Amino acid sequence: MNLKGIHKNSHVLFGSFLFIVCILCTSALFATPTISTVSGTVSNGNQITISGSNFGSGPTVAIFDDFEKGTNGSNISTATGSAEVGQWSHFSDDGGTPIYSNQSSVSGSLCFQANMSTTWEEREYVTLPSVTSYFFSYWVYLPASDSWPGAGSSDAINWKMLWFTNDNNFTGGYDEPVMLGTAGATNYSSFGITGDAPTTLMVWPSLSMTKGSWLRIWGYTNISTSGTINMWTLGSSGVQTAISYSGDTSAAGAINYATLNGYARQTSSCHPMFDDVYIASGPYAQARVEIGNASTYTSCTNLAICTPDSWSASSITAHVWKGSFSSNASAYLYVTDSNGNVNTNGYSITFGQGGTTGQGGTTPPATPSGVTVTIIQ
Repeated sequence: MNLKGIHKNSHVLFGSFLFIVCILCTSALFATPTISTVSGTVSNGNQITISGSNFGSGPTVAIFDDFEKGTNGSNISTATGSAEVGQWSHFSDDGGTPIYSNQSSVSGSLCFQANMSTTWEEREYVTLPSVTSYFFSYWVYLPASDSWPGAGSSDAINWKMLWFTNDNNFTGGYDEPVMLGTAGATNYSSFGITGDAPTTLMVWPSLSMTKGSWLRIWGYTNISTSGTINMWTLGSSGVQTAISYSGDTSAAGAINYATLNGYARQTSSCHPMFDDVYIASGPYAQARVEIGNASTYTSCTNLAICTPDSWSASSITAHVWKGSFSSNASAYLYVTDSNGNVNTNGYSITFGQGGTTGQGGTTPPATPSGVTVTIIQ
């Protein structure tokens, strides 16, 4: 008997076995979410159930507000149940209060509107549970005939759209983003992401905003010594990466407050507006459900975010918010996991229809068949 040959072959077979196991483990480790079925009527405010695989763990949503629960001209409410999820708070020493406005909107008929003619303190905030990672999404707008906050002044343009801070004195954290301009200029020159001391980092996202047009901005920030700052926006050709930064962001400290229209310089004829504002926090903050208008996520030029009610690796229940989609529009459903992986192909849906209305997502690798492993000792 050739024992040497048997010993050699056993190494080959065992090596092949390990190779197959490694491939399968790697596929599972980096697997993207896959949607298999959707049940429930896909319409605004309705709950649907999304079944599939590789969803991971879900986020903790601090707030989602489409501002449709308000009344035109009244102050933004801080009452329980005044937003679709969560509620706003108001700094007691603020000199101004934003209102619900029907002048323009993304979804429904109302939006958040500030008036910067009398004070810079036209803002509302939500409290976060001392977190080091968060995700946000919002639409922002300035009327075509308005001035950018600080335009033409010696103080220069400065508009912190959504400001994440350690405390209500604006310590640490990041403004995501801040519009900046030079003294006396009437138009902005750049966008930045920075924060007050002890934050020292400043990075420059690639963003462009036009008066009279709604702009969607969304991002994920992980504040740690090996942190990340990611931000995206919608362009005419689809999803655009505004910034993808990796580095030490830990000086910003833990985040306890997220303030909408956090700082905008006092300016006459200046009315910043926001709609469909969503903020999630915690280790799984980046996980989310969205509806887009293209069959691949990166090709979408319109996106609406949904709010999850429960989340497991194979099932998500969520409330649908249609954003600017029409009540019978055809669209595509996307699930992004907490690592930022999203189903490759959108799951086809139609607003106003119930049950499973389409197919999509990535197909997981088939279980190997016809493979026999023999280990000779």
